Amino acid sequence: MRSIFSRFPLITLIFSLLIALIFIHGLYFLVWVFLVPVFLALMDLPWKKQWMYALSYSLALSVLALYWIWPYNTWACIGIILLHTVSIFCFVSISLRAIKRIKNNASIVIMPLVFSLILLSYSLTPLSNFVFNWAMFQPQFVALLQMITSYGLTILIILGNSIIFHFIYYKKNIFAFEIILLALVLGFSLLVPSPIASNNENAETIKVALVQANIVDSWHDRVNNPGKSLAIYERLSEDAQKDNPDIIIWPEYAVPDDLSKNKGLSDKIIKLSDELNIPLLIGSLEWLNGTSWGERHKHDIALLIEPDKEKMQKYISVKPLPLERPTKPGNNLATVSFQDKTIGIVLCFEETQRSMFREYKKRNVSMIFALSNDVHFSQSRLGLEIAGLYPRLYAAEFGIPLARATNTGLTQIIDPRGNVT
Repeated sequence: MRSIFSRFPLITLIFSLLIALIFIHGLYFLVWVFLVPVFLALMDLPWKKQWMYALSYSLALSVLALYWIWPYNTWACIGIILLHTVSIFCFVSISLRAIKRIKNNASIVIMPLVFSLILLSYSLTPLSNFVFNWAMFQPQFVALLQMITSYGLTILIILGNSIIFHFIYYKKNIFAFEIILLALVLGFSLLVPSPIASNNENAETIKVALVQANIVDSWHDRVNNPGKSLAIYERLSEDAQKDNPDIIIWPEYAVPDDLSKNKGLSDKIIKLSDELNIPLLIGSLEWLNGTSWGERHKHDIALLIEPDKEKMQKYISVKPLPLERPTKPGNNLATVSFQDKTIGIVLCFEETQRSMFREYKKRNVSMIFALSNDVHFSQSRLGLEIAGLYPRLYAAEFGIPLARATNTGLTQIIDPRGNVT
């Protein structure tokens, strides 16, 4: 068995096939096994070759999983890939060395334990849990998510890989029993109803209209001509009115100008809300003093405009993308009030931040509105899909329905079980 799995062309082919099936074809259930070929291939190698091949596999995984960031920012993509590569390399190499030393059945916990430490270390970086919360590929296990959290499910995925690796490598029946036990736990999780989700499903609903304009103009073109974007969203909102929604939501930066300083645009949007007799939640910005990378500082904001109300409710992003230096964070996580309900808002990178959803759960919000742009990832289906996985994950974990409006990405409504409706 060991000589078979030391054939690197075969192992590399199997590993590449698994990664392609996961990230290109969306067969996300394969995350439960995709690390197995790597550990089988490297287990019996001398440590120098082990490290060399571990680095190669780590780099290949990182490039295949994260190449879609390239259109956003070349250096950001390189930096994230390198950080991800180092993290995976440390996980694989440390796990292999520890498994070799222990050499008993208890070694199945080595991979989950080491990954937990890597996950903790990664959470201390500005990117937090971005790309390492692998539970995003398995949001259907709602009961488990709400019992052990998304981090717990991620560690369970690693444990599943570890058990299967140990079964194939050591050929012991106890590992077969553990595989069956894990399968039963996962199956039971699919059958058990979620009390949190059930409570929210019985709550009074909000009828939401999400508009997606698919504007692919450059940022500078949009900022220099915000009226062009506004005209498109006016037309789409008039079409949406026909379904008589309670609220119409525009995506992040739908109006790329400071409405507090552009009275003409502000008056047009207020007039539109009055004429439609429907509240509008729009993505916009707020200009600040100073520049970074040759661009003006700004706040990424959302504005709730309601008919016959002069004052707009405002949300300022508290966790903009760390690599986007011109965008400055707000000071306080705010909610908005709508139809006597408390609504949470997340903008762009905040969709990936579990802490945002946890805080909104504490505040007992009725629903979360997510506004995103995603125009940089419009040439990559993988980028658009991954950007849409996190809202599903956290909607399921915290049992909160979510409406997601994007400019070019996946516009969707997600129920408290993480299902796209």
